[in-house]
Amino acid sequence: MNCKKPLVTGSLCHKFAPVLSSREKEVLILVTRGLTNKEIARKIGTSIIHIKVIIHEICSKLGAESRVEAILLAVMGGLLKGEEVFSIDELAWFISLSPQAERTTAQLLGLKPEQMNPRRHKEGASRMAGRPTATLTNRQREILGLVARGLTNKEISDQICISTNTVKSSLSHAYTKLRAHNRMQATTAAMKGRSLALDDAFLPNELEKLLFSLGHDAHNMIARMISEGRAGSCISSRTKRSLRPSGTN
Repeated sequence: MNCKKPLVTGSLCHKFAPVLSSREKEVLILVTRGLTNKEIARKIGTSIIHIKVIIHEICSKLGAESRVEAILLAVMGGLLKGEEVFSIDELAWFISLSPQAERTTAQLLGLKPEQMNPRRHKEGASRMAGRPTATLTNRQREILGLVARGLTNKEISDQICISTNTVKSSLSHAYTKLRAHNRMQATTAAMKGRSLALDDAFLPNELEKLLFSLGHDAHNMIARMISEGRAGSCISSRTKRSLRPSGTN
């Protein structure tokens, strides 16, 4: 197989001037939360066909080929803020599991890494604290990380030199383990369930942009929650809900 590096991650910094309408932004935020077309239509009082049209327009504006890529490009382009995708508590939890994210957040606040998470530096805490709620194979984690970066099945197969059928099969098994029905539900559930970390889903420069988009107040809240050992204190109930099966597209 002729392996090649996909261009998707390189598209994050180019010609960003599209503007999303308030309805498009509302729909995209609901997509980030793993809702299906049917659930979004019910929530905002419109038809499934109308939701599909809106998502198509969003993807066209952003030059995205999938919902996941649209979300990534919207965050990287400043059209969505990190806290509109995840709650501050969830972001603090994700960051606390990622040494790279902790270092970046500390730099943004002018702190030393040990000031962000004294417990990690004192106890040498592991990168992924606690057991994951679903046990994914290394291949499934790798593929979900590429899905989270917005790559299509074809681009993933080219990137890691496997067939598209193997990609589809791995994703199908991951969906079953995570009780997910689509790519967004799977990546969100994997992150909330500690099977996937922020630095599995974002390249270093992308992670820096995501964290920078949060703003100083959010950075301070996250740093305080991590340093006080409160990151993820409200995650458990959300995790159960995020892993609960919902409808299909």
